Amino acid sequence: MSEKKRKTSLSPEDMSAAIISMREATNLDFKRVGSVVSIVKTACAMANTGGGTIVLGVEDASKATGLDRLYGIGEKPECVGEIRKALVSRITPPLLAPTCDVGVYELPCRVRDGTLGRLAFLHMPKSDEVHSVVDGGTYARFGPQNRQLSASEITELSLRRGVQSAVDIPVDVPIELLETDAWREYSRQRRLTRQFPDCLKHLGLAVKESASGKWLPTAAAVLLFAEHPGGLLKRKCSVRIFHYRGHEAEYDPDTNLVKPPPPPAAAFGLRRLGRCPCDCC
Repeated sequence: MSEKKRKTSLSPEDMSAAIISMREATNLDFKRVGSVVSIVKTACAMANTGGGTIVLGVEDASKATGLDRLYGIGEKPECVGEIRKALVSRITPPLLAPTCDVGVYELPCRVRDGTLGRLAFLHMPKSDEVHSVVDGGTYARFGPQNRQLSASEITELSLRRGVQSAVDIPVDVPIELLETDAWREYSRQRRLTRQFPDCLKHLGLAVKESASGKWLPTAAAVLLFAEHPGGLLKRKCSVRIFHYRGHEAEYDPDTNLVKPPPPPAAAFGLRRLGRCPCDCC
């Protein structure tokens, strides 16, 4: 989290006029320095959406109008420090660099009683991760409001941001259908000693569903070991094998992609057995 000193060409009076002329939006919210919980939820929601700014020291437009909205952070100065700590301790993963470096800065303005005060600005960039309030849910911005996301919406957001891979998602498929010849051959080649399905759990290919406590295979497990993965997943699916020289893919015109790749069935079978089809590792 970075604290920045900002200079502005606006006078305190002009700053006050500019602030009260703005309306809350997806990327803008006003808060008085009181409820840390509300501010934490909004910060989490902005990081999960497109980023934005929370202006501290300003009353909601539905509760006051004009200059009467401007309380400044002077009504509870210690709250700003509490908010800084809460963005780290009460949000998981915390809003910290490099994924989401929150900028904090203050600017002078003329507050409701005519004296000179200050407003604090929390600037949240769009995060590369999906953040949740500790023991409080996962939020996103929908217009000027925060809304708690459902489990399916969290999964969709995680996939879009690359936090979770599609193959890691648990699927509602009877786990015993994966105890196939492909699994037995894989287990033999790897010299696995645990019994099925405990072995899947320890390989990370089965996940315990929080609601029911039931163990479900991941999509990767179905793709690797099911006899008819497309039928079980109820969608078209396949595994594509690309054959490269060395250990990393190169994307320049002189690529190290070997053409043609090995026959898909043979390469897939070898990959399922944990052996590299190009014999380079």
